Amino acid sequence: MSEVIRVNKFNTKTGVAYESLKRDIADGKYRPGEKLTISQISKELHISDIPVREALNRLESEGLVENTPHVGYKVTHPEFDKFIEVFEVRQLLEGQAAALAAKNIAPEALQEMARLLDFMGETTRQNDMDALTKLNYQFHHIIYSSCGNGVLTRLIEQVWAIYPRTRSIFIMIPERAFSVLPEHEEIYKALKNGDAERAREALLRHKQRSYDLLVNYEQNLEVAN
Repeated sequence: MSEVIRVNKFNTKTGVAYESLKRDIADGKYRPGEKLTISQISKELHISDIPVREALNRLESEGLVENTPHVGYKVTHPEFDKFIEVFEVRQLLEGQAAALAAKNIAPEALQEMARLLDFMGETTRQNDMDALTKLNYQFHHIIYSSCGNGVLTRLIEQVWAIYPRTRSIFIMIPERAFSVLPEHEEIYKALKNGDAERAREALLRHKQRSYDLLVNYEQNLEVAN
């Protein structure tokens, strides 16, 4: 959130603060239990306190932050049951999207995926988990936006928003970065070959491995809190 986000007539200041905070929570900049200071956020976004407070109230209604009297706002520790439910839905939606993408993906999208794979390898070697998180999101977004079904793509985006912290797996569990590249390459090869079932299976294996690590991480969080 270090960059200044410009506000124009299409973006209210509250909307800007909301999107910025939600992205930062998803990307792992703000960890579960971390306090969110309105004055500091306002300063970073170059806006007043009021829209930041309104954005935090909206995030509270979505369960991403909580507000304690005389303490303030902090990032919530999401309910573990919700994490499991979200994962089950994601498996269904994203597996189907990968299968459809194998039949619909454009050559330009495959070229972009190959480029992202190169960047992922480089950022992993540099141990840059923030950059890898963004590249990982872009890689998966290409798959889902290439499925040829706009409703399915939007549903996936909506489900991601329910439990966005799964996007920051490399920040929470850095060792995951070193096993993810060959899994991404397997998905890419299946898409390139137009093999729908192989693409589905490769993506589901990839998601399951991440899920197993996240389950252990979230259970440890619950014990600690």
